[in-house]
Amino acid sequence: MKGLLLKDWYMIMKYCKAYLLISLVFIGVSVMGDDNFFFILYPCIMCGMIPTTLLGYDERSKWDQYCAALPYTKAEIVSSKYLIGLATQVGILLLSAVIQGIRMRVNGVFSWESFGSILSVVATISLLAPAITLPPMFRWGVEKGRMAYYISIGLICAISAFVVSISGITLLGALPSSSAMLLLGLAALATYGVSWYLSILFYQKREG
Repeated sequence: MKGLLLKDWYMIMKYCKAYLLISLVFIGVSVMGDDNFFFILYPCIMCGMIPTTLLGYDERSKWDQYCAALPYTKAEIVSSKYLIGLATQVGILLLSAVIQGIRMRVNGVFSWESFGSILSVVATISLLAPAITLPPMFRWGVEKGRMAYYISIGLICAISAFVVSISGITLLGALPSSSAMLLLGLAALATYGVSWYLSILFYQKREG
């Protein structure tokens, strides 16, 4: 598993630098205004699509066929993509949290309720993209599963527009902040976990 993760990290450094650079630019822009929810959200969504990009390069280079001769299980091959995607998202989310926390402190508008609510919404939405996209791609391959990519992008954009339209926070207004954050976190993790499990099953069926 460590070898698979290291290989994916090298691929990110070679092929996905633009993702990281654009994410940093968006995070920088988000500091410059108050109506910045999209600029906070977009980097996490973009980094959530990195596993899809890596999967495409694997398929194009026939890595999946070569990997079949290596001592890795199908579950480990799938898990490496989910783990590397989760790691990049968490990294970007933590960076965004630090930057936004500093911005809110400087502007005198910081509160743990609003800060935690924004991060919970961002984490939940950003996990939807890989959760929707990866299972079809592991089942049918990148090219045939590409429709799921476009569906997920459309869905994420629609949800993002809705969240932005209500300023991100009023979405949680019906629940206490702590309960809302807990429910959002559990929903995001459960969705990602189910997607992970389905991808393993689909990849085993595809290869078997």
